[in-house]
Amino acid sequence: MTTKAKLYYLFVGTLFSFGVWLSILLYTNPTYADILTWLAFLASFFLWNVGFWGFVIFYLKVSLSNHEVIYSLLSSSLRQSAELSIIATTLLGLSALQVLGWWEAGLVILVVILTETFFQTKNSQPNIQLTKRNNE
Repeated sequence: MTTKAKLYYLFVGTLFSFGVWLSILLYTNPTYADILTWLAFLASFFLWNVGFWGFVIFYLKVSLSNHEVIYSLLSSSLRQSAELSIIATTLLGLSALQVLGWWEAGLVILVVILTETFFQTKNSQPNIQLTKRNNE
């Protein structure tokens, strides 16, 4: 599948998720909503944010790389947008449960930053092969 096709499907999925999120937001009373409605709201919010921030980050990276559309930029952009969306959705869910404080928010952000740091440094470490010594 080409990058253009992936961007098209991402755009369609983002629009659909935004429509579901907007319809739940406008036509549902949150005080009487059941758990399934809350889960649908948070899932559509997450998917909409992944798509939106994925496009923003991807086109930012493309513009910074001399307008070359590189295949590897899309996967890293989607990973980073998913991390931003995890932060936003988790904080929104904790706020809805009324258990969000600065300490919890800081821990969520720290975990996501450490996860991104892991992905950034995973490929930059040298390949060290350990050899077993034969003691005769």
